[in-house]
Amino acid sequence: MKTLRTILISFALPAIVFLTGCEKKDEGVGAAPTESPSSTVSADYPKFVRTWIAANGLEQSDEANSITQNPKTRQLMEERFREMEWTNNQAKASFSIELDAGRSLKFRSASGDQKGFSAIWTRPGPMLGGATSAIVKKSRPLPTVEDALELLHTYVTNDGDIQSVVEWEE
Repeated sequence: MKTLRTILISFALPAIVFLTGCEKKDEGVGAAPTESPSSTVSADYPKFVRTWIAANGLEQSDEANSITQNPKTRQLMEERFREMEWTNNQAKASFSIELDAGRSLKFRSASGDQKGFSAIWTRPGPMLGGATSAIVKKSRPLPTVEDALELLHTYVTNDGDIQSVVEWEE
C-alpha cells in the first residue's frame, strides 16, 4: 500500500506543479543571461581592433575590450599600434578604436605616394527614412606614428570628439 501511495504521489506532484506554474527555473549552464541586451552590448566597448594580411595571404585580426583611461591600457594600445606592419601596402593593416557600435576611428597606411597614416572617423548621422546613417570623414595624411598615436589618445580622451583636431579631406 505504501508503494502504491509513493508512486501515486510521485506522478501527481509534478503534474500539480506543472499545472500551477510553480516550477523551479533552471539556473544551470543553459540559463539565459539576466542582463538586458543593451548592457551586454555596451560591455563590449570601447575596444581596439587590429587587422592585417598575414604571410599566408589570409586576413588576421585581434582585439582587446574594455579600454579605459588606465595608463597600462594606453601603453598596450601604443605597443599594438607600433608593432603593426604599416609600410607594406600588401599587408592592408588597420587599427581601429571603437567607442561603441556607431563611433570609431580607424587608421590605415596613407594611399598612393603619400607617406604616413590616414584616419577614418565614423560617427552616427541623422535618421534617414527610419534608418540610421553614419558620417564618415577621412583625414589628410598624418606623417608619423607619434601624430597618429596623439590623435588616437585625443579620440579616446575626448569621447570621440576630434572635429577640430585634424584637417579633414572634403
